Amino acid sequence: TRTHYSFYSVDGDADRIVASDPFADGQAESLKLNEDVFEKKGGVLLDGDRLIVLYTAFINQLLSDANHEVPVDMHLKPRIGVVQTAYANGASTAFIRDTLNIPVVIAATGVKHLHPKATEFDIG
Repeated sequence: TRTHYSFYSVDGDADRIVASDPFADGQAESLKLNEDVFEKKGGVLLDGDRLIVLYTAFINQLLSDANHEVPVDMHLKPRIGVVQTAYANGASTAFIRDTLNIPVVIAATGVKHLHPKATEFDIG
């Protein structure tokens, strides 16, 4: 039986997700806009940098799992890349590049600059 509910919300362009579980401690206390109180009450803010790391790791894992299911000559080898702007968190760029071993391209801000770079990859 479910004893509580989690809530999720995205901002206008869906580059941030706010997740909260106001009943995490068993009490229905209201969440204040104070970040410390918010986190203590089960709130999480996933910004664009965290989201792209999660998406990239997930897609990378799906491809890896798929390749374990088929003979070597049928392995999927799509070119995967991440396109970020100069405003991206350097830690996310380094993690994607150095830990996930996925190329990262930096483009000027705006869809007109980001989209052409993303189309240079099979999955971008």
